[in-house]
Amino acid sequence: MSLNKGRSTHGLLSIQGAYQQHHLSVGKSSVNAAVSFDVERVTIKDLGVGVEKRKLVGLVIAKYETRSFPDKKQHGQLKYQLSFVLRDSAEYFINVTCWGHEVFIKGLSETFKIGDTVEMCNFMVQTKTTTETDIKYRPSSSSMYQITVNETHSTVSQFSGDDSEFRFISSLPIVDAQDYYALVDIVSYSKNLNGLNVNLMAAIKDVGVTKDIVTKTGRRMKRRELKLFDETCVSFPLIIWDSELSEFADSWQCKETILFLRDVKVSFEDFRQQMVATCTSKTIIITNPDTAEAQHLYSYASSIQLDETFDDVNDEEIMLMNIVDVYNINDLQMKLDNQESNVWQGIIFAVVSSFDIDEDASKCVVTRCSSCNRRLPRYASHCLSENCNDPFQFTVSFEISLSLSDHTNGQSGFMLMRNVAEKVLQMDVVSFNQLSPTQKTELKWKFLMERFKVYFKVNPTKRESSKAFISVLGMEAINSIDFIKNSR
Repeated sequence: MSLNKGRSTHGLLSIQGAYQQHHLSVGKSSVNAAVSFDVERVTIKDLGVGVEKRKLVGLVIAKYETRSFPDKKQHGQLKYQLSFVLRDSAEYFINVTCWGHEVFIKGLSETFKIGDTVEMCNFMVQTKTTTETDIKYRPSSSSMYQITVNETHSTVSQFSGDDSEFRFISSLPIVDAQDYYALVDIVSYSKNLNGLNVNLMAAIKDVGVTKDIVTKTGRRMKRRELKLFDETCVSFPLIIWDSELSEFADSWQCKETILFLRDVKVSFEDFRQQMVATCTSKTIIITNPDTAEAQHLYSYASSIQLDETFDDVNDEEIMLMNIVDVYNINDLQMKLDNQESNVWQGIIFAVVSSFDIDEDASKCVVTRCSSCNRRLPRYASHCLSENCNDPFQFTVSFEISLSLSDHTNGQSGFMLMRNVAEKVLQMDVVSFNQLSPTQKTELKWKFLMERFKVYFKVNPTKRESSKAFISVLGMEAINSIDFIKNSR
């Protein structure tokens, strides 16, 4: 594969097509006027503190969805914010924050996206702040300054000139080309890396659909899950909460797109018992980077046959295919009593003896913090953990406790959760909450006292006073003949 100025005939170093030639201008003072072509141009390298009236042109390498905050100067009012990262050379990129009323900010956001070239004029340049909040939530930039766009005076518009130089830098890495973790390292060193921001480079295995999530406070959010892989790991989840990044992912293709992710958060997810990566407000993604390492990964990804990367089955099916040990309830209880220190999995052929989904909704639908995974009390408006990075982001999901019985004994405490519960119930949380009490009871009796082949995983407890956590990985209804034949 050729690496000639970021171009590739094979798709690794794809370059965006020509931009629209019409000029889009946003702002009270610039609704009907574009930035003048005779305005002197400035680069990020040459910026200084103060109002900058010269024209700055650059590539948008990161953009984040609009947010609103209470206006301290006008009680009861909201002010809106749009943030993006602008790059005009291989070395220099800078954070840009736009403030204004809702109509202005949302209108501005609609005029460009990640990968577009924009020009700016009449903006404020300030020395970059390094507060704890900035370090935790803002992208790391190479410039010593930051830019603020003002609704009244500033102009931001798509660039109508020759943007070939910016198409070239779109594929250049923003950190050292070798400054990243292999996916196997994230898995192997989960205890040391849990909760940290790291750099990753990986190929796309699958781009999931964007789902609408409603938080406990009624806030609507977008959630998109992707699967990554490299030479060391067959599948690794990447979660996107930001609508701008989710839209950016529309163009990514399985085994064709290579991602270099800077400052993506990796954390251990208890429900899956594995590490996952999550894009945050610090994350910057370079697609198809122009590096030897990316070229090597692309060559590997494109040469792999579908059956080698299990592209014809999903991760849940791969996991269930590898579970072969069959237990009865008595075997399970004896092994639980031994308090084994390792995670173990198995299969049970049993009858569902308890499945209380028609009682208190809070017993089967739970709200958790998206950042630290802590369960929220019923009427809490935010995460109560002092160490939480983002206490106002929530997810609502199934956590259903069920009991199983066979000819040897009965066992309670099997947890049916999240996507596994949705698959078993054949509905999501929103649809479940819309059911009437009678409909929930009818749904319960589709499972209660019925025979199932249950795949489970046991996670040992870290405290002597606690019980092991038993999660259901899958459930398949079976007939009486197969049930008797497989019962131990």
